[in-house]
Amino acid sequence: MYPIAGQWFAFSRFIPQTESGETGPEGTASEIAEFYASNLIELHGMICFDLFICNNDRKTDNLVVGEHGRVWLIDHANALFYRPSGSVEPGIPRLLSVEADLAVMFDRPHQFLKALNSWELVDVWCERISMRPSYFIESIVNNLPNELLTTGEREAVIRFLENRKKRMRQIIEGNESLFPALFASGGEQR
Repeated sequence: MYPIAGQWFAFSRFIPQTESGETGPEGTASEIAEFYASNLIELHGMICFDLFICNNDRKTDNLVVGEHGRVWLIDHANALFYRPSGSVEPGIPRLLSVEADLAVMFDRPHQFLKALNSWELVDVWCERISMRPSYFIESIVNNLPNELLTTGEREAVIRFLENRKKRMRQIIEGNESLFPALFASGGEQR
């Protein structure tokens, strides 16, 4: 989301697939590391966004290095309701579990959590997330295909995201063990 002339706009990018179903070239680990080393605000934004949508599967092959060195977040299949895997119960139960305990979100390794190290940058992104208009969240959820979600599931996702957007800073503060670099940074924690 970016503000333009006082209005908030979201931009998405379609990445065409090849006949085999592959997307554009992934960044190498060094390209992605280089990007994030010089773009800490983007790194913190990615992590905060993943925490907001409960995406537990961020790794270098879920990022694409695009034009001008820009990194695109792809593959959000393990966000919100999650897809069935082992002991993780998908759907509304996952949302309720994550709401009660953020740590249950991470049955898969999110490779970037340890990089969260600046309260100042966390605050920037928590503020941006909190400013998502309700109509925007509702529009995205309600425009998903009907066969994808029941009415109850749509309502649960909207409720979850609306509640979460206001509490991102508190959620992060309440999970010191997940973000060791952030709590070791000595930065100001309100």
